[in-house]
Amino acid sequence: MKIRSRSKQRVELMMPMSNTSIPTEARMQYILTQAEQGWRVNVRVFQISNPGSPQESVQEITHALADKLAEELALYAKIATKR
Repeated sequence: MKIRSRSKQRVELMMPMSNTSIPTEARMQYILTQAEQGWRVNVRVFQISNPGSPQESVQEITHALADKLAEELALYAKIATKR
């Protein structure tokens, strides 16, 4: 994955998808927000068809990947508590 954009509390990654009939890429947005007991990480995942063209179509697929995202975020939490 490549960094598409970033700011102080947000990073967006992108990756071209293979084996698709039209140009398609995946984008993941990680957003940090401060919470009472530290930081909260929110993730959203999008599938972009025909990126950068007039026919660009954006579909949020976060819900379809919720189980995998929960595992990933749990791993980050585990790493953070080891420090």
